Amino acid sequence: MKDISDGEDLMATARDALLNELLPALPKDRRYAALMIANAMAIAARERRSGTDAARDEAGRLHDLLTGIG
Repeated sequence: MKDISDGEDLMATARDALLNELLPALPKDRRYAALMIANAMAIAARERRSGTDAARDEAGRLHDLLTGIG
């Protein structure tokens, strides 16, 4: 099993397992729900990355403001 270092890796690993291991084993009438879950996981991962980037940018601007750079 792969060592998972953070939430983003965990989400990617879980989504990969869902799509590549579980989805093929599901009955056809359950596959749509699994694909919706996989899409929701991808959206959550993107939003998490965007939030992290925004927080980092905000911290940088605040640092610049407080140290007189900006």
